[in-house]
Amino acid sequence: MCYVLFVPALIWSHITLTLGLLGIAGITLPGPFTLLWALSFCLYVAQMWFTLSLERAKPQLYFFAVLSYVTYSQIFLFIVFKAAYDMLKNKIQGNSLQWYKTERSKERK
Repeated sequence: MCYVLFVPALIWSHITLTLGLLGIAGITLPGPFTLLWALSFCLYVAQMWFTLSLERAKPQLYFFAVLSYVTYSQIFLFIVFKAAYDMLKNKIQGNSLQWYKTERSKERK
């Protein structure tokens, strides 16, 4: 549930960045856009920290939430679209949905 608003915001961010870099669209209005970017970055990190706190993660992982802003969030879009494609394909073909679980190794004490 934490990611419901994240995907559309990330897509909009990519569209805005791409159009700006191509010179197709630009922001000509004066405004605190750097502040808005900083606030959205803080919102992203806070969302990741919230999720980590729900999972009772180790404090060392909180640093990686900041790092993941430029890496994981980009890969996340691919994962979301791949999952949506697979679900739609299974629905059209009448196949049941399969859940692939990651195998866990036993921890040594």
